[in-house]
Amino acid sequence: MARSISKYYRPLFIGVTFTALSLKSFSNYRLLPPQEKETTLPTIKNFPENAIQRNAGTGWKLMNLMESKRGVEICDFVPFTSTTGKTAKMCVHTIRDMVSNSIRNNNRWGDCDPLPARWNAAKTGAKNEVYVEIGANIGSCVMEMLMSTDANIVAFEPTPRNYEILSRTIYLLGPEYQKRVALFPIALGSVSVKSQVYSGEGNMGNSVVGKPIKDFGQQQLNEPVDIFIERIDSILSHSVSEPLMKLDAQGFECQILDGMSPEIATNIRQIKFELAGKWLRQQGCMDLLPRLRNFGYVINDEKGDVIVADSVNCGVCDAYATKK
Repeated sequence: MARSISKYYRPLFIGVTFTALSLKSFSNYRLLPPQEKETTLPTIKNFPENAIQRNAGTGWKLMNLMESKRGVEICDFVPFTSTTGKTAKMCVHTIRDMVSNSIRNNNRWGDCDPLPARWNAAKTGAKNEVYVEIGANIGSCVMEMLMSTDANIVAFEPTPRNYEILSRTIYLLGPEYQKRVALFPIALGSVSVKSQVYSGEGNMGNSVVGKPIKDFGQQQLNEPVDIFIERIDSILSHSVSEPLMKLDAQGFECQILDGMSPEIATNIRQIKFELAGKWLRQQGCMDLLPRLRNFGYVINDEKGDVIVADSVNCGVCDAYATKK
């Protein structure tokens, strides 16, 4: 399939789950194993507790994935293989879905391949470093980062079907992986509000906040789902270090940046993001590149060339924002 089409079928951040279980403390959703088993497990990296400001909001709460039994009936279990050759079982959609089909056929989703190298180049070794993923979808890039790096991960994936698939995958992993993930069932934007998401049939990645935008004219859309949106600066601590962020929001990127304080932006060294012209236009986000530059980033294309224009007519393509 041509790149201009296949790029539409990528992990997104939008949707929500309403069945998250109530937690009493941050340690509950760090997926701690039973205490008596810890002595027999590999060395486990501790998630930096000061990375997260809160674990609940109006209408949503983080779920204890260690106790989750959901996803069995909605899952196909397939092998996932990272760029370093590590393998694990991964839960994918049983319905027709572009990312799920790619993992089923190829054991991975190739768009995630550049992330480990960029993380390793950007990290400093600070104890409070986290990789942030806005648009986790079913977790192909979360799995790549878990298997190929030592990163602690903060991921946002509120689409109910995607979130349950991803939570089931993490539930099946060992605690050496589970304890490195904080998975939020919310969307990110400029305000704390309830909204809706529209998802495309055949591509659960094409889920768009607030309005229906199709991959192609004949695509059927699922019924919209109620979602919750929060500002990222109300979730992440202002003191945590983020060497790398992945941002793929189907045109909602400007609203996400509007919810990002200068203190948070200062701590993010590099952002891998998507330029999807149709989605950006329909979401009123035509000044994404100037907004990123205002935060102090230099923009490069996939080849490493600096982008100096305020917009790029590439259909759908990846770009990188790196702190000067």
